[in-house]
Amino acid sequence: MAIGDAQNDLVMLAASACAVAVDNALPSVKAMADLVTRGARGAGVVELVDALLADDPPSAVESTRDPPG
Repeated sequence: MAIGDAQNDLVMLAASACAVAVDNALPSVKAMADLVTRGARGAGVVELVDALLADDPPSAVESTRDPPG
């Protein structure tokens, strides 16, 4: 998993199995992300990590991918 918001994060996100963008990320970053969480100034990253550690679907995250099927 990689989390980013700017142009310099694109290579890292592309190499990641799960690319996460914060809500205030550049449009190009959000377009390649698998998930988008709340903005960097909010608690989006904290909520995402807490939810993943608790094995609970993160409510602060929206998927940017179509569901399978």
